[in-house]
Amino acid sequence: MATQAERNLALCKEVFDIQSELALDIVDQAAFVAVASKLPDFFAPSFALTMGPGLGDAEAVNFRAMTQITHPIFHNVKNTKVEHACTVLNNDKIRALEHRTAVFLDAWGREVPGTNKMYTFEHVVAFDAATGKITEWRQTWDLVEWHLSCAKRDAVNDAQIFDRNRQLYYDIMGAWGAGEFDSCASNSPAGESSRETLAKKLFADDFTLDPRYPSTYRRDACDVLYDGPGGYLRWCDFFAKTFATPDYTVRDAYPGESGEVWAVGHYTPTDVTSNRALPFKVEFVHRVGFDVKGKCVYFKVYNGPQAIHLDALGAPTEDAVPPMIPTPPRPTLDVEKDFQKALALFELNQRQWASGTYAARDRDEALAAIAEVWDPECVVDVRYPSRCATNLNAVLRGHEGVRRWCAVLSGYDCPGFRVCRTARGPDGDVIARLEFNASVKATKASMDERQDCFMRVVASRRTGRLTHCVVHWGPGRVAEDAALVPDASSPGRFFAVVHRPVGKASEWWRATAAAFDDPASLRETFERQYELGYYNHYFLPEKAGDPNAPVLCLWESAKSVTVEEFRSFIDGADGPFPNGEFANDVYAIAPTGATGGLPATGFIAPADPWHARPMPTATRGSRFWVRHRFKSEDDRAAFWNAVKAFTAADWKEFAIANHAAGYHNPLFAPAMDDGDVFCVWECVDPTTTVEQFAEYVDGPSRQTRLLKHFVNECHACDAVVGVWPDAKFAKPTGGAMLTIKQTPQAAMAAATSRATAA
Repeated sequence: MATQAERNLALCKEVFDIQSELALDIVDQAAFVAVASKLPDFFAPSFALTMGPGLGDAEAVNFRAMTQITHPIFHNVKNTKVEHACTVLNNDKIRALEHRTAVFLDAWGREVPGTNKMYTFEHVVAFDAATGKITEWRQTWDLVEWHLSCAKRDAVNDAQIFDRNRQLYYDIMGAWGAGEFDSCASNSPAGESSRETLAKKLFADDFTLDPRYPSTYRRDACDVLYDGPGGYLRWCDFFAKTFATPDYTVRDAYPGESGEVWAVGHYTPTDVTSNRALPFKVEFVHRVGFDVKGKCVYFKVYNGPQAIHLDALGAPTEDAVPPMIPTPPRPTLDVEKDFQKALALFELNQRQWASGTYAARDRDEALAAIAEVWDPECVVDVRYPSRCATNLNAVLRGHEGVRRWCAVLSGYDCPGFRVCRTARGPDGDVIARLEFNASVKATKASMDERQDCFMRVVASRRTGRLTHCVVHWGPGRVAEDAALVPDASSPGRFFAVVHRPVGKASEWWRATAAAFDDPASLRETFERQYELGYYNHYFLPEKAGDPNAPVLCLWESAKSVTVEEFRSFIDGADGPFPNGEFANDVYAIAPTGATGGLPATGFIAPADPWHARPMPTATRGSRFWVRHRFKSEDDRAAFWNAVKAFTAADWKEFAIANHAAGYHNPLFAPAMDDGDVFCVWECVDPTTTVEQFAEYVDGPSRQTRLLKHFVNECHACDAVVGVWPDAKFAKPTGGAMLTIKQTPQAAMAAATSRATAA
């Protein structure tokens, strides 16, 4: 029988024999597909990875993530010879020395002079003693030589390929700006419209436009990819029917990886249906690639944080349009003009963040590290529309703002994080594209698609610190909400609790009134419960201080627990009613996914959970909670059969109809085993009574008709005391701006004009 070391050596040789065969010739997408078909079974479900080091390191990745991380590192390298030798280090680890004779290729597949040489890679591969699966893959090589070859390839791509691609990008934007893609374009002699002919000329057959961005009022138009020349025309049709953008401007274009184009610009949109105009500009970054023939193969849109308000322009009523907060303007006078100094600050910031010091448990230590890089008056805007998370839903300011940002980031694993490339922006800013895999630690859920974003930072010449930062998130982030909410594999995470007052409720309310005025006391209670693994999302008393009024709460456990385990907490000394002032009716909530209305995990910011907790907006209306009790078993079956058939589009239609009627349903929480359902509602009218709300819930409208299967037990929420979901009908807030209401004539005039982007 072979020893463990002999078994591991044989497995390692088999892996490298396969890899050597697949690595010969050009390392392209087809090569990675081949690798993915033959090698995954050799690896454990999760393993440690080192690439470089520093090019793609992670303590826990799966095989899919490893291929996503390594693809951009080795893409367009042509291996002409691959040799390897494996030796035993110990019972668990094998050393593989690999020599590759390779040459780097430019974006058109041409060999780059001065890069044809031998590159030596050392691999240390660890195997699980019981299963023989790979648990560590540590790959290191001479990064100095490698980076020199990368720089030569980049120089060729920038000098010979980017200039052509930039002009092609401007050709596309110029044709769009001139209306040549409009649906009214005339027909050609061949029978196809001139716009179809132009689209086929400019876009490859396998072209993909990726404009994905969270939206409710645009239905599914912003949820999908647009493929082929026809896909680009469909997007143009949607955009033309939805927005007028007469000031659409591309400010400049910069070389990205492999000769691709990074273009930055802005526009001020008017919704041509509602006639609402955003009161400030939306910034964008386009990332666009072309093939050898000069046809566009991908076009990705990265919206700036101002776009968080874009969807609201299409709201069915003015009531559903939130206060709109602009990004503070990028400084123009106190700007570090020496790009290398600004770049050095950006790189220092990345190192400090990666080291974890920004999110250190010791608050003073974290703020001291932040102060080395960030100006005391800095502005950070990383907003992105999320249905379930509000931790970063504000413009962040100063060192405390950076601390909040990094505390939330501490709740994510970002294996394979790398800075792909940087450029000098039009305002003296550093523009950097960042790429990473992402998973949420608390839910253990990964976003399958590799994530990326553009970060734009400005340094102050006066203080020598970073003073302004915005992040343009990549379209793949639309998958984040699903990762933030514990899924069906994690039952026993959320609990609805109906607290019924008993003997000493009056005394509890008197004591609680004092606690609400004492932030230190609230924080102490919060942190004690957090350390125990419990998080209170919502606290919804029917009437604060009333010894006869019930309270609805939504709690989350850091791990899956039974109802009995949760009850021991909620009824115990660390629960909210340690002296038995309320009786607690506990209901385990079934996982509903991102569409069901459960909030994002409360355990997203382990570095500083108190200061980085959610920031829900306050309502200018009224709130209610409802316990829906099924009328019969037949009603239970009919309701769930209908709900199981719902699509994401159906949920959006219900939301739009509710908003049009002046209502919003932020929480839909069904109990396990098809039990009762708990909901929270918001009404735009602050004077709405429980009876009036009940009439709406029990009414015949399409969006509420399924509630006929329930006895709907409705309760008002106290307007002053409570912890509530984020408001749809939000109160005005400082610094907010109102939409500009255009006349229909002005909106139509704007819709028929468009600035020529070129």
